[in-house]
Amino acid sequence: MEIFYHEEIEYIESEKNENVRICSRRGSGEFYVRLNDLEHEFKGSLLVRVHASFIINLEKIRSVRKDTITMESGKEIPVTRKYKDQFNRAFQNYCLEMRR
Repeated sequence: MEIFYHEEIEYIESEKNENVRICSRRGSGEFYVRLNDLEHEFKGSLLVRVHASFIINLEKIRSVRKDTITMESGKEIPVTRKYKDQFNRAFQNYCLEMRR
């Protein structure tokens, strides 16, 4: 079983209902877990839900456009209306903390 530390995760993608793929610079791994459970576990961290199928690491963002986030790897991840406010708040707080 592969171990991924929060700070090395770039994004997590839900492949199927209860199967996720964790992606990092050193590779990826697939796990049998619900994305909702991971979202709850990561609450208050830099890992934020932005789509029904994606959780991203705020530290690994390369750019943000209207409804799309580009990650360090070049992966483009959509931000849906349901998660847009949550993402915007988390990203603004992250940016403010980085300026201190």
